[in-house]
Amino acid sequence: MKHEDSGKSLGELFEEIESGLATWESLTTTVIQNPGMFETKQNEIDAVFDATRGYIDQIEMVMENYQQQAIQEEKDQASYIAMTMFISLVVEWIVLIALGIWIIRQISRTIQRVRGKTQRVSAGYLDLPDAIRYPGDELGQIQKDVDDMVVRMRDLIKEILDNSRAVSSATGELAASASESATASSHIAENIQEVTHLVEIQSNITSESSRAVEEMTIGVQRIAESVKSASLPQTRSSRPTP
Repeated sequence: MKHEDSGKSLGELFEEIESGLATWESLTTTVIQNPGMFETKQNEIDAVFDATRGYIDQIEMVMENYQQQAIQEEKDQASYIAMTMFISLVVEWIVLIALGIWIIRQISRTIQRVRGKTQRVSAGYLDLPDAIRYPGDELGQIQKDVDDMVVRMRDLIKEILDNSRAVSSATGELAASASESATASSHIAENIQEVTHLVEIQSNITSESSRAVEEMTIGVQRIAESVKSASLPQTRSSRPTP
């Protein structure tokens, strides 16, 4: 820091002030010791005092210039900081917008992939998913869950088909067994009908036999009555005459 007019730095100005103060102190000491020299030394003392005061004024001017320079530098620094912050905010907003666009595109791609797979599933196609490396974020987890769901549905439908085939085979065997059972039941029904017919014939024979026995019993009773009737007169005739 230097004075604009004199070109002296603060160090030089302080040296000039110290020198002037020393000279002024020496002159005033001399005047104090010899009051009669006051008139002869007054001009010199005033000159030294004015010169010293001028150096002080120069220092004050240098300090004011420095203060103004510091203020300007602070303003420039503040402007620079404000500009830097503005640029940083602009860059930050650009980065955030770009990041948001990238995230939205990733989400859209994931949704499109999931939608395509679900449309294939709804159309009846259970294609095995491609062997890919899923991202480690939530979108990758969603894709993995959808692919796992498709694989699980494929396995489940395959298991259902296998069970259906087994049930169909068992149904065929059961139908054959039912047919055989129906045939056997038909034979048993025929045999039952024959036995029933034989039982009816036997019942008729038994009924006729019972009727014949009844008729024979009636005939025997009649014969017995006839015999009894025939034996009564003979009994009467054989009695002695009184």
